[in-house]
Amino acid sequence: MAETSPTAGRRSCPDCGGPLGEPVSGDVHCYVECVACGRRYELDDPRLVL
Repeated sequence: MAETSPTAGRRSCPDCGGPLGEPVSGDVHCYVECVACGRRYELDDPRLVL
């Protein structure tokens, strides 16, 4: 079974609908940031998975 990126299903912000940037490795967790509103979402955030 091939692994898929947690953000593969959703490439838009669950709050504003703006585009998400590329995943970033933070101090503790990896996250994606919305280009439009700047909110950050951890890659395991259930709102990022369809």
